[in-house]
Amino acid sequence: MKVQNLQTIKDVQKFFEHIVYDLGINFHIDTPFSDYIDIITNKAMMSKSEAIRYEIMMGKAIDICNAEGVDEYEMGLNVLESFINA
Repeated sequence: MKVQNLQTIKDVQKFFEHIVYDLGINFHIDTPFSDYIDIITNKAMMSKSEAIRYEIMMGKAIDICNAEGVDEYEMGLNVLESFINA
């Protein structure tokens, strides 16, 4: 997934789903990606460069949500809840 791919609310939804379903991260909008640690290996979930890229993407996602009047926290929570209930 690339930053330029984030252009719509639907893209943001897919980005959040990617974080939860593909990366296995129980994320929070305000938590830097460099803070996520694999509980089994006790190592960072991603490299520094990956974390920076995801931070940039999260910033873009938040900008899109704000421009569209969508609550990014609610959207993130809904993705997490759908994962838990799946």
